[in-house]
Amino acid sequence: MHFPMKYIPLDANILLATRGLVTTRLEFFEAAFGHSAEEFRMIATMPEHYIIQRRKYENNGAGDWQSVYKSLTAREKLAIAEMTGDTSRILDMMKTRRSLKMKTLLGHYLDENAKVIKG
Repeated sequence: MHFPMKYIPLDANILLATRGLVTTRLEFFEAAFGHSAEEFRMIATMPEHYIIQRRKYENNGAGDWQSVYKSLTAREKLAIAEMTGDTSRILDMMKTRRSLKMKTLLGHYLDENAKVIKG
């Protein structure tokens, strides 16, 4: 199975969301990392601020992001996973993609980057 390089520091982001609190309970693991490999890939592909503060954004962006992500094809999901964290690639994809779904999803990453640049 191929995982983009972005997935490597993912554990730290997920654990940052728990403020370092870890338990051996299955419920915690599944809530943090997903119930399946597909759900893990979805979490790993989320904009970083959605991963770290998942509860905060659950009804304020992350839910919309998840709905659109789940409607993507496997090829589109891979394209998203490979460009996350790279603002210039996100902007290029916004210009070249015709799919409204892809543009909607990419907008979530730009919102995150805009906050970082302005802040």
